Amino acid sequence: MVKRIALVGMAWMVVGCEQPTHPAAGPEDGARRVSEGVRAGADSDRAALEALYEATGGGNWKDDTNWGTDADLDDWYGVETYSDGRVSDLLLRDNNLSGELPGELGDLDAVAWMLFGDNPKLSGSIPPELGKLSSLTWLEFWKNSVSGTIPPELGDADALRTLTIAYTSVEGGIPPELGQLSLLRSLDLRHNKNMSGEIPPELGKLSSLEILYLINTGLTGDIPPDLGAISTLRWLHLGSNDLTGRIPSKLGELTGLEDLYLVENALSGAVPSSLGDLGALSRLHLSRNKLTGALPSTFLNLRLDEFSMWGNAGVCAPATSAFRSWMKDMEFPDYHVNRSLCSEDREALLGLHDALDGSNWTDSNWGSDTDIRSWRGVTLDSDVRVTELRLGDSGLSGELPTVLAEIDKLKVLVLEGNGLVGEVPEAVMELDLDVFWWSDNPGLCIPDTEAFRTWLGDMRSISGPICGH
Repeated sequence: MVKRIALVGMAWMVVGCEQPTHPAAGPEDGARRVSEGVRAGADSDRAALEALYEATGGGNWKDDTNWGTDADLDDWYGVETYSDGRVSDLLLRDNNLSGELPGELGDLDAVAWMLFGDNPKLSGSIPPELGKLSSLTWLEFWKNSVSGTIPPELGDADALRTLTIAYTSVEGGIPPELGQLSLLRSLDLRHNKNMSGEIPPELGKLSSLEILYLINTGLTGDIPPDLGAISTLRWLHLGSNDLTGRIPSKLGELTGLEDLYLVENALSGAVPSSLGDLGALSRLHLSRNKLTGALPSTFLNLRLDEFSMWGNAGVCAPATSAFRSWMKDMEFPDYHVNRSLCSEDREALLGLHDALDGSNWTDSNWGSDTDIRSWRGVTLDSDVRVTELRLGDSGLSGELPTVLAEIDKLKVLVLEGNGLVGEVPEAVMELDLDVFWWSDNPGLCIPDTEAFRTWLGDMRSISGPICGH
């Protein structure tokens, strides 16, 4: 028997406050009514449990000790009661329940815990009558086959602290009514692949929430900035959905946040600098999105145990000693550090692409949001500087732009077999090239000057015409 002293005391206090309605009623009449009320409640609980037993194949449960007998409810397997005999806890995890839960469970109006996890044959809809349970603090469906939508009536179970509906077959959206659960500390809806819709902004009203798990739930749309108002939030897991738009800068106000998990979505744009203000953050996972740009300098304030950003369109860390040290402090191998750094040459490459009709290049992914390490013909050194451009037979056309000279670590430049015209601009002589091939273009040539001849003479390999020859 569970001795929930505080709750029992409150229950008795409420009952004891009932005033006699008959003017001649005395203390004995009041006590009799209290006793009758408790007995009626216990009888109602027994009837609800018997309905549960019949509806979920009780004869095939792993353990159905005393169910359906005249034994005290506290002696039934998985049932615990208060001192007055009312059901306090219904603990039927991993007990081979099958079939659908009956609506009579809504009559267990003193129950605090109701746990049905690890009963894979438990099916049907979650009874909306559970929303009437004003004492319910923990409701669990975990690895069940329950289906249908999450009842919006659960938003009326205002004592809930923990709501878990995970690894089930529920579908549809998250009811906005759940935002009414002001005492809720944990909302776990992960791995419900049939769910859909957007994250309701009303969840931002969950002023006591510490854990929000919405992983792999088919959710779409933007992350609502309203979540940034949950000052108590410690873990925010929104990974493996179809979320789009930018990461709200409002999330930077979650000063107690320890774990932010946003992987495998379609989030885009720059990483907001406000995330660098999350002083309690220890785990940050941003991988496999469409994020772009350099990590903000505020990230150097973070002391992370775990961090990932790979698989994004172009997000990178500034190529500074401070950021290198920051990543090495997280035990990133040198190889991964170097691959994570931004290149100073990205803008120059994009300028070259635009000037030479890049949209019509052959088999090219230049100009896309992908990391420049994957761009066709581009080779980088350990400092993420471009050292080779091998763009032969790539469909380039037009005149070489002076922006090419800004790629000042370039050693190999291969431009053979394209549609380039005009003279190579003098600015290109600023490059310390070892290899330069510009042949087989319809009009590209090197000006016939002593300066150009001297520049070419210092190279290991050249191939192409001199203008006028």
